[in-house]
Amino acid sequence: MMDEQNALINPLQVAGMNLHYYYYPLEYFLDSQLHSGCSTIELWGGTPHIWVDHLSFSNLAHIKKQTKMRNQSIAVFTPEYSSYRYLLCTSDADIHSKSLAYYANCLQITAELGAKTMCINMTGRFCDEDYSDAWKRCTNSVGYLCEIACSLGIDLAIETLSPEQSAILNTLEELKNLLREVRSKQLKVAMDIVSISSSGESIEQWFDAFNEDIVHVHFTDGRNDGSHLVWGDGCFPLQRYLTQLNIQGYKGLISPNLSSRKYFADPVTADKRNQNALNKYFAVEREKE
Repeated sequence: MMDEQNALINPLQVAGMNLHYYYYPLEYFLDSQLHSGCSTIELWGGTPHIWVDHLSFSNLAHIKKQTKMRNQSIAVFTPEYSSYRYLLCTSDADIHSKSLAYYANCLQITAELGAKTMCINMTGRFCDEDYSDAWKRCTNSVGYLCEIACSLGIDLAIETLSPEQSAILNTLEELKNLLREVRSKQLKVAMDIVSISSSGESIEQWFDAFNEDIVHVHFTDGRNDGSHLVWGDGCFPLQRYLTQLNIQGYKGLISPNLSSRKYFADPVTADKRNQNALNKYFAVEREKE
């Protein structure tokens, strides 16, 4: 382990995420985080762990009971988006209306679970349609959701996606324009390491642009094809990225957004490998006087 002077991350900044536990029940995921010493959760809001659509969502009492009995807290809620069922930028009026209702329900879930942040991104633009039309739907949708977030007292953190995942909001400049046009104090920034690398951007550029508005980081290894991998399975420089976050004074959460299905059969081993890669950069928490 590195000495405290050179340590790059506090272990309390790491939040466990359940996306790659897709083939296991929620309790299995929570137990695995408990055994690894992780008490902070970023809850991915997809089945089989939680049901939510544009009409309703699961009774949350079970989730709250399960986390409470393990002394865990949900800090971030991230709705499921990869199925391409709900699209905030779509030109289809009916799908767009249902999508707004879906994300409004997700905001309600975020608040009821006691999380402070909901993390989203933008999908739904057709590649053959006029960009400005999709952009208008993007800004209108985000503005609408920010009004709901404000009423609930939570932040809406938005991240970019790689071009393999979305045909809109792929770059830092687009995200700067979005924040400038929406102008909501509830609108914050989530930084996905794979997405910014795919766009040829750097952590320094993001902090120069957004600074304290960056409230969450999806921190995984990867390649510039959009894949999100355990540290050591990709080609990204772990120590350099941690050093850059440290230089910027980032004190928020980081979580492993492991969306590659190669980890779905054995997510515990994936988490252990990921944690082992981070362990040597952990700071030793100072005892309170």
